[in-house]
Amino acid sequence: MAAGIYLQMMSDLELLGQYAQKNRQEAFAELVDRHLKLVFSAALRQVRSPELAEEVAQSVFADLARNADRLEPQTILAAWLYQVTRRTAINVVRGESRRQLREQIALDMTTMNSNSSEWAAIEPLLDEAMEALDGSDRTAILLRYFQDKSLREVGRMLGTSEDAAQKRVSRALDQLREFFSKLLALADWRPSFPPMPPNPRPRA
Repeated sequence: MAAGIYLQMMSDLELLGQYAQKNRQEAFAELVDRHLKLVFSAALRQVRSPELAEEVAQSVFADLARNADRLEPQTILAAWLYQVTRRTAINVVRGESRRQLREQIALDMTTMNSNSSEWAAIEPLLDEAMEALDGSDRTAILLRYFQDKSLREVGRMLGTSEDAAQKRVSRALDQLREFFSKLLALADWRPSFPPMPPNPRPRA
């Protein structure tokens, strides 16, 4: 109890010094207790998701641990944490947006054989985007989404591993995402896709 009270009386930088120089985990835990509310609330305002905000907070305090012995003596820790939180949250939001868009493209491609007339506008553009892909990447997409092959089958047919097939498919989807993002930015146009069931995924 006395040790806990002693830690509570120390400044942020004193606690950080105890952690950096003596590896006192309880000192770092005290810093987390002091600033978790600030970091989590700042992250939540940016990412709008408690789960993502928790992910951001974990990353921020991991950054603090890595930089514990590098902060300047005049550093105001609350301000430092706020800036790192904001930067980390922005990166998480961008990454999440890319992930969602990549998944949406993947889901859209699984419906290419749909009879919906709403696909009439997107099909020629998708063919153009597919043509821009590297030959192996295009083959991976065709096998995965047009022929509904598993990643293991895609890898076998390309003469590579399942993991390598996954990376190739992901890279190709990123290229398709970039193609459509540029197209939509230029034309200010968005296709209308048929409704999809929640969180459908191609079979693994």
